[in-house]
Amino acid sequence: MAAYNRLRQMAVLTTIPMALMTGPVVGFLVGDFLDRKFATAPWLMVVFSLVGIVSGVRQTWRLIQRAEAEKEPQKAPLESPRGTPSETGNGSDNGDERVGVQAKDAGGRRRWD
Repeated sequence: MAAYNRLRQMAVLTTIPMALMTGPVVGFLVGDFLDRKFATAPWLMVVFSLVGIVSGVRQTWRLIQRAEAEKEPQKAPLESPRGTPSETGNGSDNGDERVGVQAKDAGGRRRWD
């Protein structure tokens, strides 16, 4: 299973050069086409190339975030975001009376109220 995860992460990371290259190239081609059609050279080519660069960087950022999320799975919090009952002044042992805390359902699993 670890080998599969490593290969999956490697596949995600190898798409980064394509994401960085595709955006500006497509932006350049679209801008060049529109410049020829509307006789506005080189302004639309520059604008669409910049939009393509921003798009490529944004897509690369998303790929990196996805690779990081797959590498380290998120763990569920064990405590309430509002603190323990002693920190909030509530004297109950499990804090079930407070809103927004973890409680156990009928199956014994933790859930957020």
